Amino acid sequence: MSDMREKIAEIIWDNCHDGNNGPILDEAADSIIAALPSMVKPLVWYDTTLGQTSQGRLHWYKVYENSRGTYTLDDGEAVQECSSVSDAYIAAQKHYIAMLLEPFGLVQSEQ
Repeated sequence: MSDMREKIAEIIWDNCHDGNNGPILDEAADSIIAALPSMVKPLVWYDTTLGQTSQGRLHWYKVYENSRGTYTLDDGEAVQECSSVSDAYIAAQKHYIAMLLEPFGLVQSEQ
């Protein structure tokens, strides 16, 4: 059994088992959809001469310190100013997850 399969089965059991009749299908579907963002592997970051770079399956990201003492996240389509490298990594991961879920018609809610 794959890690993803085990995680889905565990989430369904934990969140949807009613004690008498087993999983409730609508809640099971909601639990699976809610679990998908956490199953996306984190981006891996590499130091480069221009800052940190990550290459996802579908996209690349760059993070570098800008002249204002903050950090810029450049995803190749837009740039975003972040207060720290960590904030930039989080923003990149959220963008990456949204890109992966979009073809399924799923929208990741803000957490």
